Amino acid sequence: MREEVWRYLDRHDDLDYVRVIFVTVGGAFWIRQAREVIPKTVFVLDPTACISRR
Repeated sequence: MREEVWRYLDRHDDLDYVRVIFVTVGGAFWIRQAREVIPKTVFVLDPTACISRR
């Protein structure tokens, strides 16, 4: 999945001019591993992931 996202971004954007790529996450380990594949990645915690669901 991470590699597919990177390929999509690379095809549709000139990544030489991209300074940062924001990824909204709920803390899942596999999403946090995106840094290994997608450079310039900054993670932003998804506030809805912090809401207690009762």
